[in-house]
Formats: sequence, structure tokens, C-alpha cells
Amino acid sequence: MAGARNSRQALRAAFAGLLGLSAWALAPARAQAGNELHVRTPVLWPGASCGQVVERGGSEDAALHLDYAIPAEDTLLTADELEDSRTHQFLALCRDRPSTELLPEWITADDLARSLDAGLLDAAEAEAIISDLGILDAHPEWSSCARRITADDDRRPITFAAAEAGVDWTLADVPVGVWRVAGYTFEPPLNLWSPRPGFIKIVDDLDDPEQDLPALALSSPELILEADGAFTLEGCADLLEPALASVDWSPFAPELDWRPLLEAEAITDGSFSLALTAPPLEALGPPGRDAEASDQPTLLLRVRVTDALGRSAVAHLSQPAQLRPCVGGCADDSGSDSGEDGESGSHAGCSVPETPRPRLLWLLLALGWMGRRKGRTTRARFFSSAS
Repeated sequence: MAGARNSRQALRAAFAGLLGLSAWALAPARAQAGNELHVRTPVLWPGASCGQVVERGGSEDAALHLDYAIPAEDTLLTADELEDSRTHQFLALCRDRPSTELLPEWITADDLARSLDAGLLDAAEAEAIISDLGILDAHPEWSSCARRITADDDRRPITFAAAEAGVDWTLADVPVGVWRVAGYTFEPPLNLWSPRPGFIKIVDDLDDPEQDLPALALSSPELILEADGAFTLEGCADLLEPALASVDWSPFAPELDWRPLLEAEAITDGSFSLALTAPPLEALGPPGRDAEASDQPTLLLRVRVTDALGRSAVAHLSQPAQLRPCVGGCADDSGSDSGEDGESGSHAGCSVPETPRPRLLWLLLALGWMGRRKGRTTRARFFSSAS
């Protein structure tokens, strides 16, 4: 909390210096910007792989080409827009995030200052952005987690020609690790993030287990689940085996409450498909229900993995999953959860048999690491989603 407060105070001071205290204090209320109702043009990521491993090999010239697309060209500025409005920028992020955790809408304080000076927002709106930690460079966490792929002064026009050329990510100074890429549409006063599916794992030497950090991504599309019903969660992983995966869910709410759905399941390199059973409707309770559509509660899903060295990674489903009542009668009308013989009862129509979970997986994990191969040079560089 103290770090966030100090960040806000420092940003206010820097921001006032950019414009001058009088401009900050006396800026008039703005009229609606001419582009405010204009739909922002996103970065599209057709054909992006679920996961990619790049062995840099210590080369100072190492680069990774990223293809992207746009739905339409967008270059006609209104009279009050900034000269570099309606452009795209690309950044790398050091971790995945749940869909409830929004990225800061602004990248630099200078972007905000220029927009205020142009009348695209007023002083109260700028103050609210600062108070809400809405600037990436001043955010206590994201400022150290995000890296530019393209520079702030090299934002790209939203044209078919620019998209066809793609973007080259220079990797020489990028730390070894697992990265997520996102596109950014700069069009004040409303800017837009377009996350790229999948992970990009950068190493210098694949044979070095210290560099071979666990990486995973989920590739399942937006899910509509039936309460107590079977479903699968698909994705891909690149990690030191043996490894274990766990799945958690949380009601969609401002404060997430993660609860186990699957624990200590063995997982291997490449594409995976986890067989799961959705929680019952009553497990979500009021926090997971939409006030205007209480019959369609939503939940978040994440997968956690632990590799052979005990290192962990987390991947989140990109969109909340809807949970609807099971079709065909799921719950016993009597409300009994067990039979006369003491065995657990089952829900008709949507339930699936429970698969026994190995109790010695953690022991096997340790034993497997002791006897694992030293080299992993035959791994695929690209991973597609499970089919």
C-alpha cells in the first residue's frame, strides 16, 4: 500500500512539472472528444501458437518475428486528436493475469499530459487515472513487469501495410523467462489492450535447467459450463518433468476467492487436456452471480503447475466461464448427498465418474527428477492447443 501511495505522489509531482501547476489546477472542463464514440481498432492475433520456445544462444542479433492483423485501416483523425493517435504499440509482460485484473489504460505520464493539454480529458479525469494507478510506467507492479517491443515514439499506423509487415522483437536484452505479448491501441482518451494468446519462453541454452522455467497457457475458448457437468480445459506446457498441475476456480467478483477443482494431476510437455467437473451452482453464491442475470453466474479458471525443481507457473482462462443449470436434471430432488450404504451419491445427467488421484505423485516427482535426462534438445519449438 505504501509503495502504491508513493507511486501516486511521485507521479502527481512529475505530472505537474510536465504541464505547469497553473495548467493542472485551472484546466477547464473539456467537451466530449470528437473520437470518443469511435470504436478502437484492436490488434488481432490470427494463427498465434499456444506456446513458443526461443533458444537465443547468446546471439546479440536474436529477434523474434510476430505476425498480427487488423480488422480495418484506421487513420482518419478528428481535429482534436493527437498526431500519434490511432496507432499500435507492442509490449511484453512477465506474467499472465486473470480477466478481472485490467492493465493500466495509459503507458506513460507524457501520454496523459499531452491528452490533458489537448483537451481530450480534464484535470479531474487525469487525477482519477493517477489515483487508480492507471499509468503503466508508474504502476508499482506492471512498471517492472512490462517491456517495450516497439518504442513509445515508434508506434505503428493502423494500416494493412504495417500489419502485413509484422513486428520484430529484438531479444538481446530481454531477460531469460516466460513472456506474454500484448498489442496496445493508442487513441486517447480511451486506449485499448489486445493480449496475444499463448506464451513465449526465451532461453539461451535449453540444456540449462536453471533457464528452463515452467511455462503454460490455456487455449480453451470462452466456456459455457453446466453445473456439476464434465468439461475439458485445454492448453500447452513446456516444463521440466515430472510435473504436477492443479486447477482452481473462483466466483467472478472484485475479490477473487480461489478454490481447488483439481489437485496434483501429472502433466507433460506439449498440449494437454484436463478432464474436470464444474462446481454446483450453489457453490458460487451471491458473489458469482450477475445482479441482472442471476441464472447465469460466471467463474474464473486458472491452472497452476509445479515442475521437477519445485518452480511454479500460473495460466488463466482469458474469459470468464458461464455456469448454467445442468440440462436433464442434475441434482437429486431429495437433496441427499449419500446413499444408505454411505457411498457418495451422484447427480444424474451431468456427473462423471470421479477418477482416483495418485497419492504418491509428489514422491514420484522427486524420484523422477533424480533420474531425468539431462538434455531436452528434441522439444518442439511451437505448441498448438490440444485437439
